Amino acid sequence: MITKQTHITEIMIAAGILSIFSVGLFGAFGAMVHYLYKIVREESEYKFKTLLVFAILGFFVALLVNSLMVDFFGQSYEGLLLLSGFLVMRILEFLDVRGLGIVLKRVGIKDDKK
Repeated sequence: MITKQTHITEIMIAAGILSIFSVGLFGAFGAMVHYLYKIVREESEYKFKTLLVFAILGFFVALLVNSLMVDFFGQSYEGLLLLSGFLVMRILEFLDVRGLGIVLKRVGIKDDKK
């Protein structure tokens, strides 16, 4: 009988992927709630494609916010991940306008866009 042994690295990789997925889901859920909130307030009409786009953007922003939280606070807060998903469009607008300047300032390069 041939059996496959499970190595600790396989378990750690699976746990890491599961952790990333769960963090992203908090942001995706927050973004979907924001989209549905806009529909309830009759600011836009429901489209499944738009809901999916909001979920993908929320997933991305939650991963970004989580990595910053762990670096600064040493742990992750699920409520902030949900909030980052809810505020996904404002966060992305901020990064679009100020993101490059922040990165250039951090690495000591002068931003010529001003």
